[in-house]
Amino acid sequence: MSTIIGIDLGTTNSVVSIIEGGRAVVITDAEGQRLTPSVVAFTNNDEPPIVGHSANRQRILNPRKTIYSVKRFMGRRGGEIKDEDMFVSYPVAGAGEEPLRIVIDDRQYLPEDISAFVLKKLKADAERYLGESVDRAVITVPAYFNDAQRNATKKAGEVAGLKVERIINEPTAASLAYGLDKKLDARIGVYDLGGGTFDISILDVKGGIFQVLSTCGNTRLGGDDIDRRLIDFLLKKIEEAGGGNLSGNLFALSRIREEAEKAKCSLSFQDEAEISIPFLAPSFSLRYRLTRKEFE
Repeated sequence: MSTIIGIDLGTTNSVVSIIEGGRAVVITDAEGQRLTPSVVAFTNNDEPPIVGHSANRQRILNPRKTIYSVKRFMGRRGGEIKDEDMFVSYPVAGAGEEPLRIVIDDRQYLPEDISAFVLKKLKADAERYLGESVDRAVITVPAYFNDAQRNATKKAGEVAGLKVERIINEPTAASLAYGLDKKLDARIGVYDLGGGTFDISILDVKGGIFQVLSTCGNTRLGGDDIDRRLIDFLLKKIEEAGGGNLSGNLFALSRIREEAEKAKCSLSFQDEAEISIPFLAPSFSLRYRLTRKEFE
């Protein structure tokens, strides 16, 4: 039987791993990277889309055709989405009971179709590492995902050429990765702050069996939402400094988003971050020193 791979299909980044010698081993891609950005970019021709780091580098130059954070739309219908969730640079269609669709030129893609491109890349990375074909996988999802979202995730795996053996809740997978199934019988809490959500799950661990007793969280509080708040802050600073209102400029927003994310990451380990974006407008460049206190 073929090797079963484990996939964390994340809002911002995704990871593929296998079990070797009883331990989870994260598989690197051809560039030696462990994390694969969950980003899919379409070019201006009929070639297949690019995925991962290469696609992420295209977000500024091609914002309308670079798809990111699509996990937030998985298994959801137009009427379930708030305006704040539509703060993306690519066009999203769907209202009422219609499923959400991403519109690229004259084609429309379901969110699971976009996720399938990411899964195909992770599958290819695993096959390169193992030197054999891979067609079976376990995929993790947030504990609060409903049946429609879980089914959409499973469908994405099938479109990518994978038989999804099981869908596992992310807090359960995290506990297994830490070996908690072997070390204790207890009731534990697992926090998960991701790109799209902030959750806590209470699990009961007995005899290596996990049971999710309760889960709660904020489905609109994650890294993307922190980025959004920082983008709004910078847009205000730009307007105050005479740079004009850039909230409708996709190219400028993509550049601001990239620098906002960099600043957010930098402030995790330093007290200040220098934000410098030259020529946001023909006669305006942004230079701002953001402190951790101000950010918090």
